[in-house]
Amino acid sequence: MSYCAHCGKPKAAERDFCSVCGKPRPGVRPQTKATTSTGGVVALVVGGGIALIAILGIVSAIFVPNFLDALQKAKQKRTLAEFYFVSEALEAYYLENDTYPNVTTLAALAAALEPEYLESLSRVDGWQQAYRYQCSQSELGGPCDDFRLVSAGKDGVFEQEDPFAYEEEGYPASDYDRDLVYGSSGELLAPQ
Repeated sequence: MSYCAHCGKPKAAERDFCSVCGKPRPGVRPQTKATTSTGGVVALVVGGGIALIAILGIVSAIFVPNFLDALQKAKQKRTLAEFYFVSEALEAYYLENDTYPNVTTLAALAAALEPEYLESLSRVDGWQQAYRYQCSQSELGGPCDDFRLVSAGKDGVFEQEDPFAYEEEGYPASDYDRDLVYGSSGELLAPQ
């Protein structure tokens, strides 16, 4: 049995502190209580949260506009690619029939081209809006010898009522509201 050097009471030998007075035995450093400030922790969490929100705001300001632009550009390219495939089918139809399909609706065009010339005709453009098809006859009652495929673009508003009234021109690729026009001679109105 051992005795406390401070109070003289008996204590367990293996203990570093007296169970009666709580003082350490000689050679043992006194125990200190750790002090933490909850105010400091709260300030650190709030400050870190504000910094995180600021960083996310900056990152989103950089990436969101680029993402939205890339999304519109993809829709534009998808529409032109679809027009290319439809025009290839129309050319194959023309080679066999010496005329383009003389129809006025996309359903009738699909009936004329599927499945022999085109596996499946998409009836909407990249913006999920119906596009137009029209053929033209150079002589009254003659075969259709020209065609137009027209998408109204992002805004869904056709710039011309007559698909053959468009003039061949290019425009900035970022002008997604402009119509896309494809004819028997290729792209007529498309982004540059």
